[in-house]
Amino acid sequence: MKKVLIFSALLTLFSTADGAAKGDFINRKIASTDAVVSIDGFSFQIDEPVVCDNGAEGVITGFFPNGDISIRFLGAPLHMSPHLRVFRNRLAKKEGCSSSLPEYCVGINIYDDVGNSGIVTGIFSDGRVAFTAATDTYGVHFDAQPTQLGLKQGCTSDHYCAGDRVVHETLQSGKIMAVYSDGDVAVKFDLKSHGDELTDKLSTSKLALSK
Repeated sequence: MKKVLIFSALLTLFSTADGAAKGDFINRKIASTDAVVSIDGFSFQIDEPVVCDNGAEGVITGFFPNGDISIRFLGAPLHMSPHLRVFRNRLAKKEGCSSSLPEYCVGINIYDDVGNSGIVTGIFSDGRVAFTAATDTYGVHFDAQPTQLGLKQGCTSDHYCAGDRVVHETLQSGKIMAVYSDGDVAVKFDLKSHGDELTDKLSTSKLALSK
């Protein structure tokens, strides 16, 4: 007997004397619940927690022959099947660093491109990262290229660092919240004309360091 996933249900596949599956199961697409599988340079295993690019967390339950992966979503409603078959590139490991920008690792604090503070929660095989935003109370995981996210630590090549006070060429003052891989910085200005605090992604050529 061998345990397999058939149409997202955990069943037992019985073999006939000659080793062939019973007719009831012939030509079914099955996912093996054995093993560790290496996909696109990533090693996945059964029961491993992962992050999906639909924003949810899940646990790996099986591997299909074509490389698709079966996962069970955490907290799925009772009226819905908790299993989903997904393409392997849709899943992020909850450890490691981005292959495109290795300084972006799980656990690193980031600033997204719309001004939200967050933390990296997963790494996709294509270099994208999953992250949660501090302002999101539902714990949804977003995904983005690392180039879209600023690090809340470190400095640019011209020595503008996260935490520095700056003055913009329009004489508005603010604080550097994050540093981007292209050398730009995220600046939260003290005041805008309408009174709101906003964050802008800016070139350091437009900024002067201040106290």
